[in-house]
Amino acid sequence: MKYMIFVILLCLYISCEKNENLKIGNNEPVPLKSPEILNRLNEAYNADSTEALYQILEDWHKENKPVKTEGLENDTIKNVYEVYIEFYTPFDIDRIGGSEWGNELYENVSYYVVQNRILYDFVYESLAVTIPDTVNDFRPELSFDNGVKPLYLTENYDTALNDFLGATYIPFGTGGIMNPASAAEDSYERQQFINNYLLVIYGHWGGYWHLETHPEVYNISFDENMNNAIVHFRLVYQGGEARLTKQDGKWTLVESRLTWIE
Repeated sequence: MKYMIFVILLCLYISCEKNENLKIGNNEPVPLKSPEILNRLNEAYNADSTEALYQILEDWHKENKPVKTEGLENDTIKNVYEVYIEFYTPFDIDRIGGSEWGNELYENVSYYVVQNRILYDFVYESLAVTIPDTVNDFRPELSFDNGVKPLYLTENYDTALNDFLGATYIPFGTGGIMNPASAAEDSYERQQFINNYLLVIYGHWGGYWHLETHPEVYNISFDENMNNAIVHFRLVYQGGEARLTKQDGKWTLVESRLTWIE
């Protein structure tokens, strides 16, 4: 009898281990590790199945829920979230200074990829040098009228996507001194496959990918009272800074401009 019970329990354990979509507590999916994600991406790509890719992205979307700002007890972290939410408008790029890629850069995506960490400090307009603090597992609650869904770029998905896309590229300056690097061969084909639903861009200098949906925020600098903030950001191969102010408990974008280009 004891042997039969042992066999049953063993079978149940093996079944649970094999079920990648096992639900735990509150019907929340178990977070997948990067090798599992990579395997699913490769299977979808090898089968040329956009339906399978869609399911991967849907599972990713459901796996990571946003953090509600009203539930944050740390006032500094709450302000970091609120500044980001006010500033981040990937579907209205002209609002933050425009782009050489056009205001409609992300108009055809089905999902937008949000950075998973963000830096902040209290330098503001000071010339002081300081080491910024970091908000990890950054998951702002965002909402846009077009219904596009957020994907939070956790470490597992970051690793899996980079491994999937690969590192074959045409070096910077090929065919012209100002030509940026670009994905080539199998990496290019994989980029096109992913971009059925996203917009992943190859790095200007080569050897890296921009997985996040821009603008990507590098750092938020507050004044000491957290009534004013400067956002330092990247927008594809350009970047700049934006100024926000807090009035009556609400952050508002005052101005934003591009200040550099690669």
